[in-house]
Amino acid sequence: MIQTPAVRQPYTFPNHKTRSRRSALLGVLAVACAIGTTVASTGTATAQATTATQFAGGGNHSCALLTGGTVKCWGDNTYDQLGDNTWVNSSSPVSVTGVVTATQISAGFNHSCALLTGGTVKCWGYNGWGQVGDGTTTASSSPLSVTGITNATQIEAASNHSCALLTGGTVKCWGNNHSGQLGDGTTTKSSSPVSVTGITNATQITAGDDHSCALLTGGSVKCWGENDFDQLGDNTWSNSSSPVSVTGITTATQISAGGSHSCAVLTGGTVKCWGDNRNGQLGDGTTTGSSPVSVAGITTATQISAGGGHSCARLFGGTVECWGWNSYGQVGDGTITDRWSPLRVTGITNAKLITAGAGNSFAVLLDGTVKSWGLNDSGQLGDGTTTNSALPVLVNFPDTTAPDAPGSFTGVPSGQTGSTSATIGFTTSEPGGTVECKLDDGSWGACTTFSGTTGSMSLISLALGQHRLSVRQTDTVSNISNPGMTATWSVVHPILRPTVLIPSAGTKTVYKKTTGGLKTWTIKTGLLFSTGGDTRSAAQLMTVQVAVDSAGKPVSTKPSDSAATPSVAAFTTGVLAWSTTGEVTRPSTAAPVWVRAGNRLGKWSAWVKLTA
Repeated sequence: MIQTPAVRQPYTFPNHKTRSRRSALLGVLAVACAIGTTVASTGTATAQATTATQFAGGGNHSCALLTGGTVKCWGDNTYDQLGDNTWVNSSSPVSVTGVVTATQISAGFNHSCALLTGGTVKCWGYNGWGQVGDGTTTASSSPLSVTGITNATQIEAASNHSCALLTGGTVKCWGNNHSGQLGDGTTTKSSSPVSVTGITNATQITAGDDHSCALLTGGSVKCWGENDFDQLGDNTWSNSSSPVSVTGITTATQISAGGSHSCAVLTGGTVKCWGDNRNGQLGDGTTTGSSPVSVAGITTATQISAGGGHSCARLFGGTVECWGWNSYGQVGDGTITDRWSPLRVTGITNAKLITAGAGNSFAVLLDGTVKSWGLNDSGQLGDGTTTNSALPVLVNFPDTTAPDAPGSFTGVPSGQTGSTSATIGFTTSEPGGTVECKLDDGSWGACTTFSGTTGSMSLISLALGQHRLSVRQTDTVSNISNPGMTATWSVVHPILRPTVLIPSAGTKTVYKKTTGGLKTWTIKTGLLFSTGGDTRSAAQLMTVQVAVDSAGKPVSTKPSDSAATPSVAAFTTGVLAWSTTGEVTRPSTAAPVWVRAGNRLGKWSAWVKLTA
């Protein structure tokens, strides 16, 4: 699934066609890793250094599908094949814009594609041959939907063309077609998908430099396109714009197309390859091109990946063996010597998926980490450098997951408090980094303490009124959490309730008063209260309630039938007369008068009962 070696500009391959790395006209392809139903069933990587579930190696760039459906790419970005709308190379993974529901990815020479949930496809990057599939030949600065594809089950981005396997087993391709690689019986390029002739029962597809193949129900394989090295496997060396049967392959379980060669895993775990073999990429111990030949010593293969001029196989148990072109260390044995027979990749013992790129190779490990080796001139190994490596190195996925919001607050005042200070503790979801605290709508600043996953903030001289403390964490790679916030609390004056001093409880003088010809009983008194040291004015502090009834008790705890409610103007510090005459009207001598004072927090003095 990945193809002819990636090259510098200009560059002559050892025994290969001369190609320009920047030329989309003579592009060398490298495409997706681990595709097809057999390989895809290997599962999801455990979240660790990365959450990659699939890799794709392109001409000089690479991509990874992450758990959840996002995609990251890295390496050469001349045509925005990284999909981040920057055209800037990156030696570390960057996020592809607008792709959040991908289920499979593939990387071509200078373009990339993703299969999305529901069966649609998006592609991005170089589009001079229409390989993005949007009906134009205009380069895409961000992923574009492929025209008319709504039921795809697999996507393959090749050198300068792309293909999709559709529900039901048919195949459509688009892009460059000079060798018949679109399979529609013509050599006419198409910027929109065209149907591959005669393919109705495909279970997996793969695409090489300028040829394509399909694994059919039952285990046979058909290929179409360029055939100058017998990469179509029909023993003719003649290009074909319609699918032809690969000779002698009847029990294939998975296939992969390389630069100018192709390979298949057969039932039982053996592997056969065919096509170009000038660097030993067929793995039969020779450098002679051929129709399908058995790869030497491979008997337990679970996956095959054909690269630019090399090939790799994942074996049962998780080891990996590679063979073929090795100028950049893409065989992974620590040398840069071509290998005509399979050799064990150093240090890889638990691979779950592999991909052979143009001049490099990748392995997704069982613990979710990813290792790569080989060509790295554009940063395509993803280790943060541009240094080639003949031994596996760790792909450096930046941590873009923000910490959880801090929480588990302690010491938060409950409701109302008279204290103007507080020390509030908190915990974070992960250790390290920095934490910041903010009171109310103020500015973020350093908290008082933080160590490990616990910290605190000491607050002093709090103003009267409502408060809330917010805390956020920035991890060691600058991801910022959402703020964790305490419950609100109010700082109030420490006075809890005023005290009524006068009138004291007991009997008061009552008399009849005639007003407008009516006689009513009245009680005449004033009110003296203690503010308890509150510095606010009495008008701000006090509310007075007066209740009158005939049952010897107030009508309610906060009676609604208050008599002669005092006005603000009636207040002076500590003294209140609630009418100009100091009189409260009662319906009879048997009706007592009740008086109490309260502050604005709703704290009340005890009722004072005045009787006749």
